[in-house]
Amino acid sequence: MWRTAFPDLKRTIIEIVGEGDIVALLDEFDGTFQGDFMGFKPTGNHVTHIMTHFFRLKDGKVIEMIPTANNLSMSQQMGITPPNPS
Repeated sequence: MWRTAFPDLKRTIIEIVGEGDIVALLDEFDGTFQGDFMGFKPTGNHVTHIMTHFFRLKDGKVIEMIPTANNLSMSQQMGITPPNPS
């Protein structure tokens, strides 16, 4: 789904930190909205999207993942949600 919508998608891991059985990941993706995405038609807009993920590990395997992201900012950059009023 992501590669269809953003065929030039580039994902960069910014930072990974861990303590005990928890690992936190901060990453960013850049891409151009060029294909259908969750029912929305492409606008050709460039998007930079930052996400965080928290993973809980047990015996070296991920048993839980909690992702967080600013989806409003992403949809505004995509051109499918109006920008914040000034």
